[in-house]
Amino acid sequence: MLSSNFNNYTKGAEFKEVFDAFGDSILTTESEARKNLRKASQVMINHHGFQKLSVSTTMSKLKDGLVPLLNRFAEEGITVDLQDVFGRFMFDTTLVIVTGCDDPRSLSFEMPEDESAKALHDIGEGILYRHMIDANATFDRVCEKHISAKREEIARSEGHPTGEGEDLLTSHMKLDAAKYKLSSSIDDKFLRDTILTFILAGRDTIASVLTWFFWLLSENPNVLSKIRREMGHKSTTK
Repeated sequence: MLSSNFNNYTKGAEFKEVFDAFGDSILTTESEARKNLRKASQVMINHHGFQKLSVSTTMSKLKDGLVPLLNRFAEEGITVDLQDVFGRFMFDTTLVIVTGCDDPRSLSFEMPEDESAKALHDIGEGILYRHMIDANATFDRVCEKHISAKREEIARSEGHPTGEGEDLLTSHMKLDAAKYKLSSSIDDKFLRDTILTFILAGRDTIASVLTWFFWLLSENPNVLSKIRREMGHKSTTK
């Protein structure tokens, strides 16, 4: 339904008005425009450079962030909100692979407040209650910083490929709008809308899935035992 018959399932002006915080991103576009944006996004996400960055960032965050933190909580007998923990884990990971910035490290024992993460939360709340001015201003300022830094980075590395993975912001800046028949130009507003969409898509959805997954494991110890046995078997056969 959403991958081929775009014209049959329009969102309408009311949808765009409700989700106006997302601007002209793939979430709010219609018909051929959405089809073309989706095609371009798939090319970027399937690119080996992005895949490489995604895997290395996730593994590093697991090894140096999530696992040590959960171990410490367990050793000290501290009760934690897993939804918050996984939300921070996915925010840090997603922000890096979307913008290419340094790890914001919102996932730590101190659980610090990150202005970008708070702005994203406020934007989500604002969609429900229609008050988004402050949150939008904060997120716009943060995005402007990431976009400006990325333009400078691309200019410095012109003709000198680094061989490192490529984040989605870089890919969108290099995107050939004519090739994919995009109705929007690749300006700062389009980049800001794209950053917001991908970060929210990566953070909230996966964080919720991980939270429910671990709750289900706690309710089904027999399944947990099977997973542990399978992991043990695979580690001994390597």
